[in-house]
Amino acid sequence: MGQGMHSLPEWAPDTAALLSELDRVGVARALVTHLGSAAAGAVYANAELNRFLAADTVDTPSSSSRLMGVWSFLPDCCPELPAGNELFAEMKRHRIRAFELQPKSHRWVVRHAAVARRFAEFAERRIPLIIRFSELETWDNLYAVVERFPDNIFIFANPYVWGCDRIVRPLLAEFPNFYFELSEYWNAGGLADLERSVGCQQILFGSSYPIRNHGQQMFNIRHAEISETSKLAIAGGNLAHLMAQVQL
Repeated sequence: MGQGMHSLPEWAPDTAALLSELDRVGVARALVTHLGSAAAGAVYANAELNRFLAADTVDTPSSSSRLMGVWSFLPDCCPELPAGNELFAEMKRHRIRAFELQPKSHRWVVRHAAVARRFAEFAERRIPLIIRFSELETWDNLYAVVERFPDNIFIFANPYVWGCDRIVRPLLAEFPNFYFELSEYWNAGGLADLERSVGCQQILFGSSYPIRNHGQQMFNIRHAEISETSKLAIAGGNLAHLMAQVQL
């Protein structure tokens, strides 16, 4: 949600526009981030996301809302996010179901000294943590984060285009809390081979809209040589299961 710093071919300036786009492409529910969180800052972007999500329930009860949010996470060494259990109360109030980690953009490190207490709470409450390759910069850093915090649920997104199977397959096989989001997985026949190797349970449809579009991975999943059961799991069932486990 929101507008990026640079022009994009399409984007959703408000909640109504995003819901219209979801209707157009056939997405029933979505987990959404704010597009400007890296550049504009976590505090501003989180507040704007709260406002966008509130508009989703103007005419419908919260239980019928289609959008769930992702806040940008900051360590609690600086008092920018709510402290203690107030954080989880605010997440529940605003329909936040995951955090995005942006250590490069927001100048912090994913180390025990900075985040161990909070990450332990997130693990206990089954709150997913989304991390993108652009915020890690190296594959070694991805492995280090997952190995440091094996009890946490990580959703790895945006590995950049082309193949990363030799990177993600060992993590999918070794860490049951590691999930792989498909928005930049552009391998001909790759999804079927990935599913045969590691199963479907840790693979998630994602679009990275509006940087990418919804259609490319919808097409990929629909036409992959995998079972209908696997297609339904990847297209939405796996993420729905993760969201149902979140305890706030």
